[in-house]
Formats: sequence, structure tokens, C-alpha cells
Amino acid sequence: MENFEKKIIVKNLKISFRTQGGKVQAIRDISFDLNKGETLALVGESGSGKSVTNRAIIGILAGNAIVESGEIIYDGQDLLKVEEEEFHKIRGDRIAMIFQDPMSSLNPIMRVGKQLTEAMLLKGKASQKNARHDFNRRLAGLNKYMDLAQGEGSKEKNAQLCRTFDNFCILSTKMESAYNAAHEKIEEILSDIDDLLFLIEKKQQIDIKARVRGIENDSKDVYADFLVKKNSELPGLVTSLTQTVSAMNGKKVAVPEGSSIEKYLRKIKELLEETLQGETPNFFCLGYYCMKNPNADVTSTPVHELNKMVHDYLAENFMNEFIETAAKGVAKSFEIALRGRREAQD
Repeated sequence: MENFEKKIIVKNLKISFRTQGGKVQAIRDISFDLNKGETLALVGESGSGKSVTNRAIIGILAGNAIVESGEIIYDGQDLLKVEEEEFHKIRGDRIAMIFQDPMSSLNPIMRVGKQLTEAMLLKGKASQKNARHDFNRRLAGLNKYMDLAQGEGSKEKNAQLCRTFDNFCILSTKMESAYNAAHEKIEEILSDIDDLLFLIEKKQQIDIKARVRGIENDSKDVYADFLVKKNSELPGLVTSLTQTVSAMNGKKVAVPEGSSIEKYLRKIKELLEETLQGETPNFFCLGYYCMKNPNADVTSTPVHELNKMVHDYLAENFMNEFIETAAKGVAKSFEIALRGRREAQD
């Protein structure tokens, strides 16, 4: 029998509500388990308690709700006993809810995918800030133990090693972030083109000028090293598409199959899909190489060759020495911690 990891366990849950007419029982002794990787559907008629059960799990029951008995176990803790301050770290990050009325949760004029990822992106920015603070703290700690392991005479050298590591990590992150942003924009354009081609195939009335204007605006953000270059075919194709569409009359039109509009869309799609098939650069190693060789033309070298070159360059000129010195610092940290533990036991 397979061993499933239980993510949520609801045991004998009973919930009532205070009303002017007295107490009304909404949930009567419900129990179920949700295993990792599974989808669970709660099915019942209107008013049977489906929403109340979900609100109890996410900790947003109405003020007049009474949890009479039961447990909601999530990752080993009973959510019914979690304080609201602690629930902030769970709700929206580890457990989320989309309510029955989509108009209250989703903006009808914004793509659903963008709305669903918006919270993750915002959370990601906060996480990046915390990660940077944590990185600085840990690197400072490593520097301290590198000094303790090698003595006073090594302080300047160790500080330089840590500064170099910090500086090229920052550059690497910036380069990778620019690459990822352009990569995501390309995927958005491809999704828009697929939508348009589908509508053209189905002979639907389309506000083609607005749709193409969106593609034109998005195309300005796809240019990045190792992806789309400004001297590629893309700017010309987008310009030709825009000019063709601007000559059309009417706000909504049915674009004929085989038209020049469809041909330009397919050419743009083919170019962008080919771009996404390319190998991803090793930005960690590339950051160090570019920091030491700011005028080097790294984009003219095939990525698989570039990755090997920058990896070897980093290892020979910095990383081997840094790892060796850092390992001594880590060993010293462990030695001090072990000694402290023994002294505490004694």
C-alpha cells in the first residue's frame, strides 16, 4: 500500500453560528484527509457547509462563528489553535483561497495568469530582500571564522575574497534577472499570438489593432543578451505587422486565414520559439568573468562553449581559493560550536 503524506487532516469538526434566533449548526462532525499531490472536492447542496469548512481551514470564519469541537491539522499543527499573527505566515503563502464569486477575486480585464502570479511575484520581492539580508549576515559570519582559522595576518586577504564573492554575486543576479524578465515577456507574447491565431482560424471578430498594439508594446521588453538581439528580424517583423494592421478599417474584423497578418504572426512566433530553445548561460560564473573583463563580448560565443570557459575561469582565478579558505572557516566554526557544547554539558 502506498504511503501518502497527509497535508491536511480534518477531524470531527463542528461549527455553529450565533444568530438572533439562537445557535445554528452549520458543520456537523465532518472528517477528511487531503494527501500531498491530490485534489479533493467537497460536494454538497447550497448551504451544506462547504464554504464554512474552507473558511475554517484558512482561518477566516465570521465573528459569530463557534468552533464547538474538532481539529484541522496542517503540517503537524492544529490551525484552530494558531494565533492570528502566526496565521499571517501561513495564509496566502502556504494556503490560499479563491472565492466563489470570481468578480470579487479576479479582475475581468486582466489575464487570469497574471493575477494568479502577481501575489507570488510580490512575495518573491519580499523574499529577495530577506534573502539578501540573510546572505550578508552569513557572509560576514563566514569572514569572521575564516579570520579565526588563519590568524590576524589573513584578515585583509579574507575580506577581499568575501568582497569579491559578494560583488560578482550581485552582478550575476542582475544579469540573470534581466534574462528571466525578457524570457517571461517572450512567453507572454507567444501566448497572445496563439490566442490570435486560434481566433483567426475560427473566423472570429477581433479588435486586431488593440491586440497587435499589445504585442508591439510587449516586444520592446524581449531584448536581452543570449535571447533576442535588437539587430534580429523581430523589430522588422513587428513593424510590418503593425503597419499592415493599421491600414485595416473597422474596430472589430475577421482576419482571413492566409492573410499577411497571419503570416507575420507565425513568423514572429517561430522566431521567438526558436529563441527559447537556446541553452541558458551559467550566470553565476558569467558574473565573475564579466566583472573581471567588463569589455569582453560574451554574446558572440556559443552558450555551451561560453559556459565551460567562464566555469574554468572562475575556478582557476577565484573559486578554488575561496572554497579552500571558506572550508577552513567552516571547520573552525564547527570546532568552536563543538567546544561550546561540551563546556555547556560539563
